[in-house]
Amino acid sequence: MSEEDSVSIVPEEEVYRRIEEKVLSFSEVAAFTAEGFSYLMQGIGQAFGLKGHKGLLIRRNGKKGIEVAISLSLHSGCKVNQTAQRIQAAVKDVLASCTEEMIYGIDITITEIVD
Repeated sequence: MSEEDSVSIVPEEEVYRRIEEKVLSFSEVAAFTAEGFSYLMQGIGQAFGLKGHKGLLIRRNGKKGIEVAISLSLHSGCKVNQTAQRIQAAVKDVLASCTEEMIYGIDITITEIVD
């Protein structure tokens, strides 16, 4: 199947829900955070009547594929790099089960460490 023929097999709102659920299942994750660019994009989306997803943005970038940006706070004492890598792998699995589109990137930003 070519990139032009790729399709989403799950509605976008369901993709957001599945990613949010999967990320929050990690005991190291305290919460999604909306800072910087993520916060700005959430506000723009809401202005156009789209549901905002704090700290989670999915962009479809034509032939490049899907890009995901996630902002999180983690609990202190966790191994940040390993946790971020595990979250990336889990999000990739969720996306692969929801769409046939190519995954271009999954960016994890840790904005704070909380007790």
